[in-house]
Amino acid sequence: TDPAEQEVLIGQSASFTITLANPGGSTLTDLVVTDTEAPDCARPSGSLPDLDPGDFTSYTCQSGPVSADLTNVATVAANAGGGAVNASDSARVLVINPGVAIVKSPDSQLIDAGTAASFTISVTNQGPEPLSDIAVSDPLAPDCERSAGSLPDLAPGESTSYPCTT
Repeated sequence: TDPAEQEVLIGQSASFTITLANPGGSTLTDLVVTDTEAPDCARPSGSLPDLDPGDFTSYTCQSGPVSADLTNVATVAANAGGGAVNASDSARVLVINPGVAIVKSPDSQLIDAGTAASFTISVTNQGPEPLSDIAVSDPLAPDCERSAGSLPDLAPGESTSYPCTT
């Protein structure tokens, strides 16, 4: 199973290449692949070619949407010269769950009619991966908006703040 480890965003599918090889001295027939974590990777008997000694075959497949880290195990069973053989291989899937928080402060303020209200906007990366192209929209305070790329990229746990008035 290739790759041996991969990262995907939460809700995305993981892609795999399954390679079956015959290193033995007998032809492998009736190959069956099972895969409980990625049923798309399973193959029933008759769907894969027989493998003569030294031959191999491969195919690509995907998991369903992934919501948590998992170890995917593909298992192949086949007949070899009247006996049964099997093998398995695993691949690790790590789920990345990005997170961002925004705080507009103060929560409330008293101002005289016709004067500007001042705010501080704070954006924090709450996920495990860097964030880039951060955009802020504020339909009630357009001066507080920021277009994608106008704020600095944020490493995990990092914050940025800026003042604005309306």
